[in-house]
Amino acid sequence: MKNSISKLIYVLGVLSLLFGIYVFTFYIVQNKIVRPFEVKNRNETHFIRPVYNVIYYPMRKFVANGSSFSQEKIDVYYGALENPLWTSKKERGYRSANIDTPGSLVMIGFTGKQSVLEEFDSIESGSYVRMVFGVALTKEHDRFINRLISFEVIDLMDDPRIKDEDLSEEAIQLIRDAYSGLKGDPKVCARKFVRGYQDKVLEHCLQAGYAQNIGGGCFHNVPYSVTTSVRKRALDKCSTEN
Repeated sequence: MKNSISKLIYVLGVLSLLFGIYVFTFYIVQNKIVRPFEVKNRNETHFIRPVYNVIYYPMRKFVANGSSFSQEKIDVYYGALENPLWTSKKERGYRSANIDTPGSLVMIGFTGKQSVLEEFDSIESGSYVRMVFGVALTKEHDRFINRLISFEVIDLMDDPRIKDEDLSEEAIQLIRDAYSGLKGDPKVCARKFVRGYQDKVLEHCLQAGYAQNIGGGCFHNVPYSVTTSVRKRALDKCSTEN
């Protein structure tokens, strides 16, 4: 039993020593050899960089992540894809995109698996897309660049949302009273109209992704889509049909 414990302690000691040497040599190679050369020669990489990238990949990722083991952050963007920022770095495995999102224009450079990048190259400008990004270490530096994990081209339906009308407080109250006072067939008609409207808004929201940063997402957003203007449209439709 004592021999087994002694062997275990010995093995753990050797592993700890090897790990310490690995970490120590990483910082020596990074800060005394690779980084000084690449800082001095901005457009060049040190000749040992390819081997260094492979051997010290775990440490490079750890340092690039702010000396943290936190999980990779995933970012999702929805929007119309415009012409890329630059195309000169395609042969080096880099791409860029302008994504006209519901809130702003996102300009992003990225890398990714060759198969994913080749599929991305086939997307037509103006297509509505959902793009999922993680991060990857660059080949030239010890820092992260965006990594395209996946994307989807969406056949975006027309926006079904009814715009709010400029109504007076008196008019708003009249519409609310008329809607809540519906009975019989007009009430059934109005409720059916609103449910159908909400279904379309939900479908469009899930496609367009404009509620992804709201707690509960589209399912939280949809109930608030039934505005006074929507109730007015329901009243107009159902009073005409009945």
